[in-house]
Amino acid sequence: ARITPAAAPRSPLTRAGIAALGRGCWMVVALGAAISLARFSEAFLLLRVSQLGMAATWVPLVLVVMNAVYMLVAWPAGHWSDAIDRRWLLGLGLLALLGAHLVLALADSPAFALAGVALWGLHLGLSQGVLGALLADAAPAPLRGTAFGLLSLAQGLAILLASVGAGALWQGFGAAVPFWGAMGPTVLALLMLVGGSVAMAMAGVDKGAPFIVGGVLLLVLAWLARRGGSICPLSAA
Repeated sequence: ARITPAAAPRSPLTRAGIAALGRGCWMVVALGAAISLARFSEAFLLLRVSQLGMAATWVPLVLVVMNAVYMLVAWPAGHWSDAIDRRWLLGLGLLALLGAHLVLALADSPAFALAGVALWGLHLGLSQGVLGALLADAAPAPLRGTAFGLLSLAQGLAILLASVGAGALWQGFGAAVPFWGAMGPTVLALLMLVGGSVAMAMAGVDKGAPFIVGGVLLLVLAWLARRGGSICPLSAA
């Protein structure tokens, strides 16, 4: 009997395949890229505590603190995400990242900086698994692998750009300025999350949009505006 060779699998990255991913999937990918743009390499955490005077022997403690908090938060966050709207947890994770940047920018001692590192770990625990779950919810089942690949690509490119920019800011203006600068993309990600939820609610698609995230965001922005009169980011090296 004649054996017909199996046809080579077609790439899903065609115009039809991209359209089949759907708007919701692309929104999650864009949100993931924005979050990654606000979260440059953790190497800058090590550099920050070292710059503040921590002895080289103790610098690895930074990664211990970050990953310990990440570990302790990740499982409860995953459990909660099955019971409540996942965007609540992602919004709280972004607020934790905003707090981490603020603390690391203002830190004047290694102990103060470690509090920011703990908030960074809290952000990871609240957002990493939840973002993946949101993507799995939004992507069509036959294209979920493609969707996760696109998310990883977008996140990798965003972290690369963020790290290059953070390095340039560090060299040009001081150690605190990259953390001040990263607050911009963090706020952008929060606005994307809240804006997308509000748009869905107005369209009648989603009645449970997490408006509380928007309220907390406004409070944070108001506090930052009040602090802005007495703090100059370019001088907080």
